[in-house]
Amino acid sequence: MAAKKKAKKKELVRASPRGPAPSFVASGLRSTARAWIERAFQHASDARSLRLHNGSPDGLYHFSGQAVEVALKALIMRREGLSEFPSRKQDPGLYSHNLRDLMTRAGLAPLLDAEIKGATDLGANWQAVRDWSYNTSRYPQGRTPREYAVAYYRAVTHQRDGVLTWLNKLFLLPPA
Repeated sequence: MAAKKKAKKKELVRASPRGPAPSFVASGLRSTARAWIERAFQHASDARSLRLHNGSPDGLYHFSGQAVEVALKALIMRREGLSEFPSRKQDPGLYSHNLRDLMTRAGLAPLLDAEIKGATDLGANWQAVRDWSYNTSRYPQGRTPREYAVAYYRAVTHQRDGVLTWLNKLFLLPPA
């Protein structure tokens, strides 16, 4: 009974609208590539909720950026055949929050270049998204203008050319 109550309390903490959920590496939660891509969409859902309910632009920006970071890490795990997320000691590079570095490590730069040449809006959306900063978004102190946060969210989640949409399509492809 106590274990069930503890599990429920953990779930409530993770789903809190007040801020990002604890890292699943630190909290011992699922850490497969599939779990990471699901978490990316949870971050996008948190951002959507903030957008629809006129929530904090800082939170909207943060959750949108986290969605891209987590999706990139899921693709890296899949590409490198990792069955679970490694510890910081095993692979410190995977603990980066730099979206450009993660895109490079995932080996997606050539695919992105091909998409950009295909005259989609993905290139413009990537340019809008790529300089996201975890530290700036996590500790913003009310600095993110609403218009910027909404535009950033759209660049991440656009149904056809959003960065997260594109990353999910790649995740759904059979592993190489």
